Amino acid sequence: MSPRVSEDSPTPLGRTTAYLSFEVRLNEIRPVITRRFLLSKTATFRDLHEAIQDAFGWRNVHGWLFYENALKPPLAGPPNEEDFVQPRPDARKVKVASFFREDGPAKCRYVYDFGEEWEHEVRYAGIVRKAEKFRRQLVTGARACPPEDCGGIDGYETCVQLVRGKLRTSPAERKELKEFLGDWDPERFELEEVKKSFDR
Repeated sequence: MSPRVSEDSPTPLGRTTAYLSFEVRLNEIRPVITRRFLLSKTATFRDLHEAIQDAFGWRNVHGWLFYENALKPPLAGPPNEEDFVQPRPDARKVKVASFFREDGPAKCRYVYDFGEEWEHEVRYAGIVRKAEKFRRQLVTGARACPPEDCGGIDGYETCVQLVRGKLRTSPAERKELKEFLGDWDPERFELEEVKKSFDR
């Protein structure tokens, strides 16, 4: 796939910096939960992992791996962890641009928390040129990330039903789940608030 250059990019006459553009969506959930952001061309897969964690609101407390697809070995993951059986390249040493090349794949899979199996589709959206310099920048997003440790897709649906007043269960269970969720709202994504901690 040939990277596209954003039509909103400054003119070539000005000094600009090229960034990798990504759209990441959480699989198996509708309406979609998605984030779009820009990364430096020197970013590693560790940087991409941290960007996904911070953009979605995960707490980075579980295992994770990047895959091209389910039939191939991991592209990258955390280094030297005894609970991983599969060997995989150290994400700190693998450049994102080495995989998402001009003639390379358009997407990969990012799996977080192997107990709950949150699978994300990471789609490369091409090159964007900007006048300002930064390491990463959040562009947009839609809907709230599932609560950490909520029980996977089924647990997430239970949380949504509770917030919408459609969960049929005992008062005690509803109370416990409400305390767990706090003010979580599946439709809420506050871009400017997330950008405060994401952009750098």
